[in-house]
Amino acid sequence: MAVMKVARVLRDKPSLDAAIIRSVPSGTKVTVLDDKKLPFTEILIDATGEKGWVVDEAIDKTRDTVGPLDKLLVAAECVELAANYGGNAYYLMTIAQMRTNIIDAQGPQTSGLFAFTNEEWILNANHPEYEIAYGLSELSDWRAQCTLFAIMAAQTADALSDALATDISMVQLLLAQTIGLLAARQAIGNDGQNATALIKAIAPAQAQTDRIDLANLASRDAALLKGSTVKDMLAAIEAKLTESFASVDVIISEQVEVFMKKLRQLTDLAPTIVGDINFSSPKILRSREPMARKIAERFASRGYGTLQQITAIANAIQESNLNPSSTNLRGERSFGLFQLNQNGGVGTGHSDAELLDPDRNIEIMLDEIQKPYLKKSRARFLATANLHEAVEIFVFNFEKPADKPGETQKRFKIAQTLIA
Repeated sequence: MAVMKVARVLRDKPSLDAAIIRSVPSGTKVTVLDDKKLPFTEILIDATGEKGWVVDEAIDKTRDTVGPLDKLLVAAECVELAANYGGNAYYLMTIAQMRTNIIDAQGPQTSGLFAFTNEEWILNANHPEYEIAYGLSELSDWRAQCTLFAIMAAQTADALSDALATDISMVQLLLAQTIGLLAARQAIGNDGQNATALIKAIAPAQAQTDRIDLANLASRDAALLKGSTVKDMLAAIEAKLTESFASVDVIISEQVEVFMKKLRQLTDLAPTIVGDINFSSPKILRSREPMARKIAERFASRGYGTLQQITAIANAIQESNLNPSSTNLRGERSFGLFQLNQNGGVGTGHSDAELLDPDRNIEIMLDEIQKPYLKKSRARFLATANLHEAVEIFVFNFEKPADKPGETQKRFKIAQTLIA
């Protein structure tokens, strides 16, 4: 039982002159093989079976997880997991901060970075779609906690968004992860509802279905459920999230930029080979294929190539699922294929009817891209031969959703299915 307290290089011999095998990150579980040749100790990296020598002072031989975790390490993990599972890295880091101050601690009822109870862990530990089946022995592994919570958050966000037919906020997501999907659906939009009655009505069977531990409502999550009404409860959740978010905003933003830089370096090496548009993509409902073709035709008429047309279709799929009648009136006024927002967004100055007309919706988006202040972004969009870069430019500069890094990954995955 041992863990790397800080990152150090692994060498093939106990000497500073020895060849470097690799870097061993902080938090890596290791087995001590030989600590008689100080200041070096021979270790076995548990996860990979690699052997080598590191400086002895970098190893904690009394435990197999680090205590107060390196927040940079956790932030980098959250960013990668959010990209892998389609979640929000800011949300993951904020919840870890709120629950444990990002400390890998063992409490009387909860364990680890995300303060899981045993019951909650067991309810959520199996995800065959990701080839994940954790046992209680992994409850003390902070990386396993990050992975499992990232999957839970992404799946709850997708389910709640589908149920409400709109994008959701971090407040609404945390509400659903706290009281369950069914109760959250009953609460959202009913601000005057009695909060105590809502929580008491959560049946054990429903809690099992929603994979929540009811014991958390009176302990770990009690501070989130204050107030007599749903409105009060949401205000308490927002206050806690805002406080915790302020503590991690800078660090997670830095790691997002590091991740995006690495991704650009990888994807910029080679152009994406695009033959034609795959209008048979599983992401395109057959009844809405005409909308996808309409977007392609309109972008082509403005001089945009196949790769850019694919990017535009992918964005419209993510925004409206190619439904020209799609609307979002919760905190905004967004309409149509590209969900153009009248409240300060691309839809400003345009009527509801205009934005719900698919031809006008596309034209307004194209006109936005053509504006002088977007000249440099437009030039990059036209010139790129790389699909990921095209999607990133569209998301960050033209569509501009709230979670730009997360939405870039989602739309890039959709765009990949559109390549014939």
